[in-house]
Amino acid sequence: MAKPPSEQFSDHKVAAEETDTKVSAVPNDVDQVPPNTIQPFLQKALESSVNTGEIPASLFPPISENDHNIISHNSSVLWPILKPNVKNNILLYPGSFNPPHQGHLATIRYFSERREQLSITTMFLFVDPGSIVKSKEKQWGDIVIPQNLRYELFYEVPEISQLVASGWLQLLVEDMDSHIKVLQATTDLVSEAGYAVKLVGLLGGDKLTVESAPHVHPGNLQEWGSVDEFLIINARRPVDFFDPKKETIPRDLPGCTKWRRGTDKCDEK
Repeated sequence: MAKPPSEQFSDHKVAAEETDTKVSAVPNDVDQVPPNTIQPFLQKALESSVNTGEIPASLFPPISENDHNIISHNSSVLWPILKPNVKNNILLYPGSFNPPHQGHLATIRYFSERREQLSITTMFLFVDPGSIVKSKEKQWGDIVIPQNLRYELFYEVPEISQLVASGWLQLLVEDMDSHIKVLQATTDLVSEAGYAVKLVGLLGGDKLTVESAPHVHPGNLQEWGSVDEFLIINARRPVDFFDPKKETIPRDLPGCTKWRRGTDKCDEK
């Protein structure tokens, strides 16, 4: 849909875990990165004046499985290329991920397998800070996994660590306000360099409502209201435009494209 482990953690520990995140996995020497990739633009945005939130933006550093040391990207792996003649889609996948599960991995896999077909240059994964998770009306109980640990749980999946090493998947760490500003600054820089680019948010169905059209800030988009486009990746959460007991597909919404069911890769020709 488009639009223009079981253990309790104290608040003190959550705060301590979440503030030690200022290491960037973007290469420091951007001259070593081809100018037709997103990396130099991302580095410039990370170093710019927009990155001044309570927790400045950084990329979660790749970690080794044995000793959790930072490991650099493999220089023999090519970074994703910005294409000059098509729209380069930059995806933002935000969520609580408390904890990450197979459904989240399936979403990442779905878009990774279709990156060429959908012109997806890069996907950014943003894990909500613990304070945001606690504020959501969900049945978490008192267990909120520290933000850093949720990133580690993602990265310990070999499929995820390989995508991070390739540069296609980026694990973005920062507060709720600054992550959008940094991504907007990145896309602005890419656009100024002459590339067609679009920031696309992957959101839950509860961010939409039949009461308002997308172009007038629908539902509860919050910080993500300024993305260039958003995709609703499922409608399993309660929404006012789809009743699974009575309807087979969601009702179309004003200002949005028609709903399309995702296909399995083996079904695509």
